[in-house]
Amino acid sequence: MWAGTGRALCVAALALGAAGARAQEGVAESESDGRPLGERCEALVLGEAPEGDVAELRSRCAALVRASSVVPAERTEGAVGREPPQAGESVAAAFSTAGRELAGQGGRQPAGMRDGGPVRNTLMTNPLGWFSGLGVNATLFRAVERYDKLSWVGQARYSRTNASNGNVTAFGLGAGTDFFVFGRNNEGLRIGPRVSVAFGAEDFGGTTSFARLGLSGELGYNFIASNGVSASAAGGFGGRLAGDSQNEQFESFTGGEFGPYLTLGLGYSW
Repeated sequence: MWAGTGRALCVAALALGAAGARAQEGVAESESDGRPLGERCEALVLGEAPEGDVAELRSRCAALVRASSVVPAERTEGAVGREPPQAGESVAAAFSTAGRELAGQGGRQPAGMRDGGPVRNTLMTNPLGWFSGLGVNATLFRAVERYDKLSWVGQARYSRTNASNGNVTAFGLGAGTDFFVFGRNNEGLRIGPRVSVAFGAEDFGGTTSFARLGLSGELGYNFIASNGVSASAAGGFGGRLAGDSQNEQFESFTGGEFGPYLTLGLGYSW
């Protein structure tokens, strides 16, 4: 029983090998008796007496069986991916994606609008001022409810400078208004005046008080993301109108004596 089964399997393998050889070569290999090699091998397995060298025929039949176990290239082409690989995300696109995530998932809103409605308040701080002598500072923009292209501006700061022989403490307050040439509700291109007052005291072997009044004009741009994250950049021109000018470390929001200035802002809107 097992011998018959083995013989049948061997015949099937030889048939497959012969078919593969015919498909791969285009024509079957003919022997001296006019029969293809596959048919001669089948006859050998079935016990028929072959013509010629039996040992050589067995060797060739064994090679044919081994060849039948290799899948022809034509049969594997269907599993080969022919589409070109997709291009990876560029560095610029990656930063753009990160920027959209930072700006919120709701998508870009019209100027001065958040996911929950129009913006009324924007609170910002100048991060450079914390380390450049301006000190801890904050600026609040408040949109006028009945005219959203106009915003009131309030400013405040505090700084304390320590030295080996004394210290200087300064406070500053400022006020102004912004008209949004492009935009509304605290967002867009803005222009407006500023007035500031600064006062403080120095202690270098004795306490001395001083004050200063400043005026300036400012042009800037405010950005508000849909999740409320806000930023600004502005430049202006102004300086001291009255008050002390001896202590140059005690600067107003206008930057001391008359001249240009730059500010940056980071904050939140609601």
